[in-house]
Amino acid sequence: MKSETLEQLDKSGADAIKTAQEYGTQIVEFVKEQAPELIEEIILFKRVEYSLYMCIGIVLGIISYKLTRMAPPILKKYAPYDELHEFCTAFAIIVSIIFTSIAGCITMSINLTTLCQVWFAPRLYLLEYFSDLVSR
Repeated sequence: MKSETLEQLDKSGADAIKTAQEYGTQIVEFVKEQAPELIEEIILFKRVEYSLYMCIGIVLGIISYKLTRMAPPILKKYAPYDELHEFCTAFAIIVSIIFTSIAGCITMSINLTTLCQVWFAPRLYLLEYFSDLVSR
């Protein structure tokens, strides 16, 4: 009786190991089939993402430049009214210029290195990307 139970237990353990090995093999094959497409999609997505960030930074820089060019005519237009109005207008323009300049510079500087890495060294980017995923 005990030997029959041990044999059944041994057989079911062997079946469980065999099933796990088959699942493992299927998973490896699935990953081998899907990995190239997945890597291409990750690279493409990151290229588009960081290109959009760069475009946002450039647009903020252009807005800052336009605000800088618009400031003198606006100040001349409101100068005849009173000093407080002129001060508030100048302050608002200066704050807008500073904000857009800083936001544009930060956006571009943060994303420029990653954008270059995604375009010119995609394998290095993928290594860093996957190591970041694993470390989380």
